[in-house]
Amino acid sequence: MILTFTEFKGRYIKSLPWHTSQEILVDDGNILTIRLRVKIEYELISEILSHGDEVRVDAPERLRDIIKEKARNNVGGVLG
Repeated sequence: MILTFTEFKGRYIKSLPWHTSQEILVDDGNILTIRLRVKIEYELISEILSHGDEVRVDAPERLRDIIKEKARNNVGGVLG
């Protein structure tokens, strides 16, 4: 999977990597883009959501769709 972080959050992610497979693809001082080779599981989804608008899921599309739906549910409320 590929994730892109804001400058501020990127510094945090570099200092405390999420996983041993973490590979930096872009680190230009404005954004940090990383690749992780992990399974899509609940803990990962929760971790991504905890970073709010400071993270973007670039790939895979399936994960991007899951995150969008969860974020939409947070705003709109599942329970109505």
